[in-house]
Amino acid sequence: MVTAYDYPSAVHVARAGMDILLVGDSVAMVELGYENTQPITLRDMLHHCATVKRGVTAVASQVSQVPLLVGDMPFGTYEYQDTDVALRNAYAFVKEAGMDAVKLEVRNGIPRTY
Repeated sequence: MVTAYDYPSAVHVARAGMDILLVGDSVAMVELGYENTQPITLRDMLHHCATVKRGVTAVASQVSQVPLLVGDMPFGTYEYQDTDVALRNAYAFVKEAGMDAVKLEVRNGIPRTY
C-alpha cells in the first residue's frame, strides 16, 4: 500500500504496480499545511480522491493491474449515532470519488480522534 494525494502521484503509483493506493486524510498536513488532520472536510477528501482516481484511470490501459483505491474518511464524518449519515458519506467516496473502499479509524469501539 502506498499513499497518494494528487494526479501525478497516482499516475506514478499505478505505473509502479502497487496493489493498494490510499488517499489519506494526512493530505491535510502533507499538502494543505494544517497542523493535524482535523480541519480536512469531506468535500476536501472527495476532491483529492477523485483526482487520484483520474490519475489511475489515465494509465489503466498501460498497466497490468490498477491498484485498489481506498479513501480515508476524515474526522467528524462517521462518528454518529445515526448510521445513515456515516453510510451516506461512505457512499460519496464510492459514487462521487470513484473509490473502491473506505477507511475509518476506531479505538475500543470509539472512533479515533487526533
